[in-house]
Amino acid sequence: MSLRVQPAHAGRQRAQLLRAQIGRELRIARLAVGLTQRAVGKRAGLSQSAISQIERATRGFAIGAYSRAVAAVGHELSVRVFPKSSVSLRDRGQLELAQRIVAAVSPSWECRLEYLSPRMGFGLQTFSARAPTSCAWSRSSDRWPTSRPS
Repeated sequence: MSLRVQPAHAGRQRAQLLRAQIGRELRIARLAVGLTQRAVGKRAGLSQSAISQIERATRGFAIGAYSRAVAAVGHELSVRVFPKSSVSLRDRGQLELAQRIVAAVSPSWECRLEYLSPRMGFGLQTFSARAPTSCAWSRSSDRWPTSRPS
């Protein structure tokens, strides 16, 4: 028996994790704006039961249903695709080149390096730099003003 995870199995596992994440975030957003599941369902053209199933990740829905539910609470659903093995800065020369590029752009531009991190639940992490000397690390709405935590 192979120890490698088959792509179909890995895809199903990842889909379940994403459904759970969307459900949690939908519930938080819904409660923040003070709406019931029934109200969100009505706005999204879905039943209260469907909103409950989305929040609990007990059933998969078409991407349009997730998007409508999230829009009903004033948010936007966003999807990104990442390669499993990404390009990384492998040495000091590549890092210096990246720093020079950041330094050369206008201060009004924001440069952002994005990556997936298993340390943070495989959530999207970003490094941001507005100028070569000011870097910030962010995860969702949390921001640390100086540098990435170790």
